Amino acid sequence: MIRFLHLLFLAAGSAALAVPTDWTIEKNPNLQPLSPGASMERFKVAPSFRIELVASEPMIREPVALSWDGNGRLFVAEMCGYMQDINGTGAKEPVGRISLLEDTDWDGKMDKKSLYLERLVEPRAVLAIDGGLLVGEPPDLWYCRDSDGDGKADTKERVADQFSRRDSNV
Repeated sequence: MIRFLHLLFLAAGSAALAVPTDWTIEKNPNLQPLSPGASMERFKVAPSFRIELVASEPMIREPVALSWDGNGRLFVAEMCGYMQDINGTGAKEPVGRISLLEDTDWDGKMDKKSLYLERLVEPRAVLAIDGGLLVGEPPDLWYCRDSDGDGKADTKERVADQFSRRDSNV
């Protein structure tokens, strides 16, 4: 028990040290969505880093996960049906999707969108791997591949049926 309390104390102390000293808490935060530009102004990054906007609405909608492949393409899981109202109406409808974004003119901004995979119910994870994409759509984990290069998955193979519970907390 003493060892557990000691570890708990160390964990709490470490967490307290991780909070920046110039951090402020907004007592009355703005609850309205911000434009992509206004959102970018709110990020705080270390002095030697920078953040750049590569995609935003309307190109993507309600992103929850993303993965870059080895060719600089960006796969985005969009959970379009999640919590559209307080009752969660329509959350289990197959309106989720995986979008494939590409920067065709190499300016650092995504300018081409393909619907890689559609009709998903609350897709929660994506990982570009081995020339395809792993997609977590509870309870299943799918491996999808675009074999003809049109930006749309041609195959969808279940690799696991216990990725997560369908009714688990998103």
